[in-house]
Amino acid sequence: MEMNRVWAMPNAERRTMTRNEFISTGFFHPLGSIRLIESVWCTVSEERAIRRTWRERLLSWPWRPWVAEKTIVVQIPDKHVYQIDRYTFVCHPAIAKQVKAQFPT
Repeated sequence: MEMNRVWAMPNAERRTMTRNEFISTGFFHPLGSIRLIESVWCTVSEERAIRRTWRERLLSWPWRPWVAEKTIVVQIPDKHVYQIDRYTFVCHPAIAKQVKAQFPT
C-alpha cells in the first residue's frame, strides 16, 4: 500500500505536504526492510493553565480581574507509532529519533 502525499486538512481543504512536513526514511531490520514515515502532523493537543499577571488581569477587556488563570492549547508530539501496513510506520520526527536509536544499523 503506497501512501498518498495529499492529506485532508481539518477544515476540509486538501493540499500537498511539503518536504519538511513529510519525510520518509528507511532502514534495515533483521526482520526485513522497515519504512518509517516522519510527519509533523502527528501531534496531540494539550491544555495548560497558566497564571495571568496582575497587569493582564487589570487591563484586559472585558474586565475580569477575579479570573486568575487562563487556558492555552499547545501541540505536543504524539508518542505513538502508527502501523500502516506490515513494514510501514508513521510517527512524529522527535519520536522517530528514539525509534531509530533502538535499531542499530
